[in-house]
Amino acid sequence: MKNRYRNGTALGQIFVNRHVLAMPFAVAAVLAGSMAAAYADETTGGIETVVVSAQRRSENSQKVPITIDAITANDAKIQGVTATTDLPQIAPGLVITPQFGNPVFYLRGVGTDDVSASSESSVATYVDGIYIADLPATLFGFNNVDHIEVLKGPQGTLFGRNATGGLIQIITKDPSADFHLDASIGFGNYNTFNGSAYVTGAITDNLVADLAVQAHDQGDGWGKNLFNGQDIYRDSNLAFRSKQLLVLDADTTITFSEDYSSIWTSLSAGRQPIPGAVTTGLTPNTGHFYDIDANFQPYDTYVGGGWSGKVEHDFGWAKLVSLSAARDNHTIIHEDLDSGTLDVFHTFQGYRNQQYSEELQLQSPEGQDLNWIGGLFYQNLHDSSAIRQSGTNFNAVGGIQYINGLQTTQSYAMYGQATYPIFKDTHVTAGVRYTEDNREFFGDQMTPTQGVFNLVRSDKGWAHWTWRAVLDHQLTDNVMLYVSANEGFKSGRFSLTAPTNPPARPEVLDAYEAGVKSTLLDNHLQVNLSGFYYNYNNIQLTTRLATGGSILFNAAQATIYGMDGQVLYAPIDGLLLRGNVELLHGRYDHFPNAPEQLPNPVSCVPTPHTTGAPTGANGTCTIDASGHTMVRAPDVAFDLGANYTWQTPEGPLTADVGYNYTSSFFFQPDNRLQQQAYGLLNATLNLTLADGRYEVRLWGKNITNVQYYSYLAESSGDLGTPGGPATYGATLELHL
Repeated sequence: MKNRYRNGTALGQIFVNRHVLAMPFAVAAVLAGSMAAAYADETTGGIETVVVSAQRRSENSQKVPITIDAITANDAKIQGVTATTDLPQIAPGLVITPQFGNPVFYLRGVGTDDVSASSESSVATYVDGIYIADLPATLFGFNNVDHIEVLKGPQGTLFGRNATGGLIQIITKDPSADFHLDASIGFGNYNTFNGSAYVTGAITDNLVADLAVQAHDQGDGWGKNLFNGQDIYRDSNLAFRSKQLLVLDADTTITFSEDYSSIWTSLSAGRQPIPGAVTTGLTPNTGHFYDIDANFQPYDTYVGGGWSGKVEHDFGWAKLVSLSAARDNHTIIHEDLDSGTLDVFHTFQGYRNQQYSEELQLQSPEGQDLNWIGGLFYQNLHDSSAIRQSGTNFNAVGGIQYINGLQTTQSYAMYGQATYPIFKDTHVTAGVRYTEDNREFFGDQMTPTQGVFNLVRSDKGWAHWTWRAVLDHQLTDNVMLYVSANEGFKSGRFSLTAPTNPPARPEVLDAYEAGVKSTLLDNHLQVNLSGFYYNYNNIQLTTRLATGGSILFNAAQATIYGMDGQVLYAPIDGLLLRGNVELLHGRYDHFPNAPEQLPNPVSCVPTPHTTGAPTGANGTCTIDASGHTMVRAPDVAFDLGANYTWQTPEGPLTADVGYNYTSSFFFQPDNRLQQQAYGLLNATLNLTLADGRYEVRLWGKNITNVQYYSYLAESSGDLGTPGGPATYGATLELHL
């Protein structure tokens, strides 16, 4: 196997021999045992406990045998984690690269880079236990959040739906009978406005409700479109969410939830050639890093919302939970795909996603030796797309082409998991899930000269058993050791943008993990370590072509292994130090016939393939990518931060600084275009006044103005979309 290490990846060398993984756990077990003996009489206090629902019941995160990065709403606010795209700040190894208005999630090297209609992420997103299938619907800001959990590794039993890479779970606040109001208004550079409000209170004696509203508008772009002088890389959005909690009696509650959001953005829409490259129309790199030069102004829009209903009834011997949900989402993508000044290739794409789901759970009562849960799950997905392509690329067929696609999915699952103490401090967990997906597909293409062609009607079904087995041992009350084995499954699917493409086969990931979680020094120190090893098969990938189309295909197999480490330390009152690191080794084991895209003119023989002076767009060859680094899989990622609170005469003053580092990584399996290693420095300063009624906060992101790409494409030339520049502002909050 070839080893390819790039800038900032020296630490990755420790993984050349996979047997090194055994060393940290032997050392961790010895250290944890000795430290636990020294501090066996720990008391509460110090570091705040985060209660998570990673196993579909409320538990202290330090008692859950899963690698979890979790953060409370208040800590998220202080650390500047305000939206989905900020989550890599708390979860190293999570790579989020917005693409055409869609977030692309990768976790520990596992993800999906397709952003077309019907694409579902390998890192599943759940809000209050409800699965969100549509990618644009997972891109939102945080307002009424209670806490956020990032679960690493396949969640193939209790959550199941395509969560081969892991899970992002967002838990919102429950409404309260006591009246409460939170409101904020903020301003930042680039003429940015942020406003939010959250209000809760009682409607009747047994009915409480809340309403959350959030608005954002960035009036000025990070750069200009030099072709027309308009701003580029700006956005605005408006979102509402409401929850009602009805208590019928001591044993029965019903919770309704509704949400709606509207987004207009060009943050991930614009692209220009990287230095030294040219577009299809021979436009070179021009202006500064945040400029483009395109004859069509790119933008993306999303409008969507949904409702959910949760019914809980306690029978005494068990608790019944019913989760019902429905969503309707609309996305429009308006892109200049040649990214140049000539009308070579322009596309207008409309997507619609409709989903309905129903889940029934039966859970064991609290306080029993045997904890168990069983459930049934059903989901209906309806995905449609209408694509209009125009420009000189299509002169031969009348100047325009239409591509239509429709996919319907019926998904069924049943699952069960149980945890039992085989000894006083040792538990065994076993779980299994059966998933069956049946998909129907219809697609066609049409041009003025050809009429309707490539008319495709097809259906396909996939079914799979996934499982989980865990052994955990409570070494002391504050130190837990665990080992686990899991399997994740991601269903196959059709491509709505390329009707004649065969459907992609399902992904299967077998994962093995061992870890230690410890709370030490009278709850002033938390040290968590975990190591993992993955066998990843039939990996679903997408490559984009200069003609604007995309190919959905499977890579054969890959091996991923690495380590996660989390440290929280409160050495003195008011000071909290944090460190979070992931070391990752992800390589394709067997990947013959992988696509390689090179600037034209390209010669695919002999090997290695060669190119001349760029003449526009890219050509595609075939290579053996076995041994290549997996896409969006940085060898090293870490977060270092410090939080300190002073008691001033006016009120508590809290300062937080965080540094997030990501080593270099690739965007395509040919390992040609690479984002170099970079680090982002973020900081906030928060003053609380008048017994908590007011807060004033100064904040800054990417303070040192590091320039990096959020997306690099090999298509109509070598193109890049920039990540965000330095931003800063001030926020005023009111709490009543």
